[in-house]
Amino acid sequence: MRYHFLDFWRGFVVIAMIIYHFLYDVYVIEGVNIFWTQNIFIQAYQEAGLCMFITISGMAWNMMNSSKRFQRGILLSLYGLTITIATLFFMPEEAIFCGVLTFFGAAFLLTYALEQIAPNFFARLTHRQGIFVMLGLYLCTLNLDEGLIGLPGIFQLHVPKKLYDLHLALLGLPGADFHSADYVPLLPYLFIFWGGGYLQKYLAEEHPHVLEKWDAGIINRIGRHSLIIYLLHQPLLLGIIEAWKILFN
Repeated sequence: MRYHFLDFWRGFVVIAMIIYHFLYDVYVIEGVNIFWTQNIFIQAYQEAGLCMFITISGMAWNMMNSSKRFQRGILLSLYGLTITIATLFFMPEEAIFCGVLTFFGAAFLLTYALEQIAPNFFARLTHRQGIFVMLGLYLCTLNLDEGLIGLPGIFQLHVPKKLYDLHLALLGLPGADFHSADYVPLLPYLFIFWGGGYLQKYLAEEHPHVLEKWDAGIINRIGRHSLIIYLLHQPLLLGIIEAWKILFN
């Protein structure tokens, strides 16, 4: 069974992502306002969209068989590597290391390995417990890249600085010289991915009608082709901007 819920929200997030990246290209890459990404509302918009996309992917994980999970992890990792190489070659100042596709590849493979080693690992929590525990762990590791761990505004501890010299940017411990135009580390976002898995099981068992609704035509079709759209949208956006500059400047 295909869940329209996942297609709709995946399509919705893809549209939001395209809008964000178009504005990013105009404000940051074209130099209109290089501090645009520091706006708190823009940061909240980006974080909400990213977390929703990761949650949906975690939900989709539960609908795949074991071999497809492994294959998808390898494929996404290769796509992530391709994007890193392409940005290094064509846009070195906007090079992407540990971007969202690299994250998805690592999350798929790590979760696959974990389930092979400990098949009952995720079953130790109920679906509701899993959702809240993963949300709590996400919040506790949200500022890990800044050297802090714990609940923001309540209690936080400093992470030893030596750990950030071990080249563990993918894990969530970037060194002082690390820079990436798109950075999505395993921590804290792996907990959002796992939380999506718990959410899918909760909805499938207690509110299955929610997953079967949300068929909104074009948005759902966009959601079904989100990966190819993600791979192509940024070159197309940059091409449109360059064409506009040639025609109207």
